[in-house]
Amino acid sequence: MRLGIFYTIYNGTELLNGAIRNILPYVDVVLLHYQTTSNRGHKSDEFEKWYEENRDILSDKIRVLKYKPRNDWQATKKNERIKHNQAIDFLRKEGCTHFMMSACDHYYNPFEFKAAKEYLKSNEFDVTWTKMYTYYKNPTWQLTPMEDYYMPFINKLTPETKICSRFPVRVDPSCGIAPYKSYKGFDEKEMVMHHYSMIRTDIRNKFKNAAASINWKAEQFVNEYENYDIKENPGVSYFQGRKIKVVPNWFNI
Repeated sequence: MRLGIFYTIYNGTELLNGAIRNILPYVDVVLLHYQTTSNRGHKSDEFEKWYEENRDILSDKIRVLKYKPRNDWQATKKNERIKHNQAIDFLRKEGCTHFMMSACDHYYNPFEFKAAKEYLKSNEFDVTWTKMYTYYKNPTWQLTPMEDYYMPFINKLTPETKICSRFPVRVDPSCGIAPYKSYKGFDEKEMVMHHYSMIRTDIRNKFKNAAASINWKAEQFVNEYENYDIKENPGVSYFQGRKIKVVPNWFNI
């Protein structure tokens, strides 16, 4: 197995070092697939600044590729699929037999990651996925119950592999994979993805550029985030039906 992982990046680079560090020993190629124009049409040099600050300590496994989104700010998920297909084309040329897709705020326990990868070396599946926990404002504030959608994990990379909207279970519309015949979902006790999507130094920037269609309520969500007090309200309107549970800071974020 030659495993490649690509990170799709526009903002959130304050989380990127930790995300890479946890899985770096277990992957062969890391592609930092960045863009300076968001899928909403806003400009930022955040990644380029991050890269200049970190280039001297980056592993020789790391590659960098720039993506220029199409000028269609109403088709954000389509832009993401195009970007993801560009990334797997790159990893295919790097000789990768398997791939993962990720973001700056996706964290995996390295021991779970290693065990899952070893399992997949001797038990082949076309696609796999994990459950996920999301965190809000503080790395110790975990939303419960778990998300009701999943994250693709280690998947075969063949000449026919492409990113689409298809997948055996519910995933983000930009993260489906085809073709597939065999698949496996990892149980929470085996493997889980920790999604620190709401742990940001600039939450306004996140909401402003999110691919999901939330812009019409962005200011409301920002105000709730900035003024949130867990003692007064254990729930969050952005995540209706979920409460916040205090857990350890698993990754020292």
